[in-house]
Amino acid sequence: MRPAGLLFSSMNLKRPWQLSRRFPVRIALARTTCEGVRAWLDPWARCGYGRCGEDVVLTHYLDFSKPDFYVDVGCNHPIKGSLTVNLYSRGWRGLVVDGNPELIRRFQRCRPKDVCVAAVVSNEERPVTFAVAKAPTLSTLSAEFEAARLGAEGVERRLETRSVRLDTLFRAHAVPRAFGLLSIDVEWHDWEALTSFDLEEYRPRVVAIEMHGFRPGETADDKIYAHLTAHGYALRSYAVDTAIFVDEREN
Repeated sequence: MRPAGLLFSSMNLKRPWQLSRRFPVRIALARTTCEGVRAWLDPWARCGYGRCGEDVVLTHYLDFSKPDFYVDVGCNHPIKGSLTVNLYSRGWRGLVVDGNPELIRRFQRCRPKDVCVAAVVSNEERPVTFAVAKAPTLSTLSAEFEAARLGAEGVERRLETRSVRLDTLFRAHAVPRAFGLLSIDVEWHDWEALTSFDLEEYRPRVVAIEMHGFRPGETADDKIYAHLTAHGYALRSYAVDTAIFVDEREN
């Protein structure tokens, strides 16, 4: 076993300083300790926070070492299940959006370098009812999803609000025309979120989008797949419900 004094020997010595500049002190210390212990006990381990390891898959398609920009729609928790927290901790920043104001306040406390917006995203801007689920990852604008997955007992409260298009948010918050990652996870409203901006005007290098019921070998009738491939993206990976598309024009 390695001596305790070599705890951080295989860890990038810039990491504690980098983390302290991006997270509150308690979280920075916890992440520094966890990364140091992991590097000491198992230098080959790869840390992932995504529910199904999607953020580890993303390391194959994004350069985590060079800061870039992401857009995280349906961002939910700033660490648990997040596809963008590893990017954030390595100098990236982005626009994070969720319909639950409490989660956005948590993001503002935990990830102050991000632009955090409480909003419900759709391809039409109109009054809507957003169901906040008791299990926050299942909150939704989709009545079909609510009926199928939540039921009367699964909804904590309903918020009367107004939906907003992504291109409206992009202009309001100066999102770059070309950026690293777009992540969309909004419980059966993913198509509407994806089509709320022009992929020829704003160009993410990678799109990670939830596609319930998708079968990688049966793509003919899937409108999300058709839309992205028509705009020059190729399906590279699929993890449970999340599909990862990469811009073929960049590769």
